[in-house]
Amino acid sequence: MTSLRERIEAKARRTTTLPILVGDATSSTAAVTEALRQLQNHQATKPEEPDEAYAAEEQRLTGAVQDAVKAQQEMVVHVQLQALPADEWEAVFGGVEPDENGELALDEFRAALLAACCVDEDLRDEDWWARQLTGPQWTKGEKGAADLILLDLNLTAPAGPPGKG
Repeated sequence: MTSLRERIEAKARRTTTLPILVGDATSSTAAVTEALRQLQNHQATKPEEPDEAYAAEEQRLTGAVQDAVKAQQEMVVHVQLQALPADEWEAVFGGVEPDENGELALDEFRAALLAACCVDEDLRDEDWWARQLTGPQWTKGEKGAADLILLDLNLTAPAGPPGKG
């Protein structure tokens, strides 16, 4: 049995994912809806004793639903992030002071923080993130959601499940 001390020593850095919509969610949802509608319509006409043609069409339509769902899932990529050690956090935010409301303006630090937290080495490029985040395809809401995920990952301590009481 592993001791409590050994378990604490083996503590890993926290991780999470940042979901990023990279495709047209509306059209992919419509494609799933249409594929399901076609399958349901076909199943509604099921004869008492289905023949091979019916079964083949049902299989084709089921495959179309699966393909549409897969395509819909590919509209979102999940960027793996991990919490920064204190020294790396300080490197990003060292001299930054909160404003009069106690808030940090993350616009100028978002790219650096995102690049520093990325698990995938190919995504640890601050300049690349800065170019991406300034594009018109990134809404204020998407940037705010990224901020919340990054701050939660780095500045909160999860309470964990309640212990025995």
